[in-house]
Amino acid sequence: MDITQILLGIILILGFVAAYFAVPFIKAKLSAQQLSILYGVAKTAVYAAEKIFGAKMGKDKLAYALEKVKELLAKFNLKFDEDVIRAAIEEQVKHLDIEEGCYSLVEAEPIEEDEEEIINE
Repeated sequence: MDITQILLGIILILGFVAAYFAVPFIKAKLSAQQLSILYGVAKTAVYAAEKIFGAKMGKDKLAYALEKVKELLAKFNLKFDEDVIRAAIEEQVKHLDIEEGCYSLVEAEPIEEDEEEIINE
């Protein structure tokens, strides 16, 4: 048997092994990049809606943000389910609310008068 055929066989096997492990890695990486783009676009749309519509008009802001996200994702040749886009927008709204001090992540409960006496004793 010729050594060339053995080397070609080894190279072929190594190629299959590399492809077997590389393809899922590349697909996972693409998904992470796509989600990163989605969250970035959602953040841009939420901030734009907030500037355009102000503090009120929540439904109008949501509709604007949904359309803007879809439009921007189309420029990246990406399509997501509307529920996924809506979830990304809602997450960005929460981040914006926290930045503006609308609410904190940990909400304190008011202390009852009976509890104040126990604390002060």
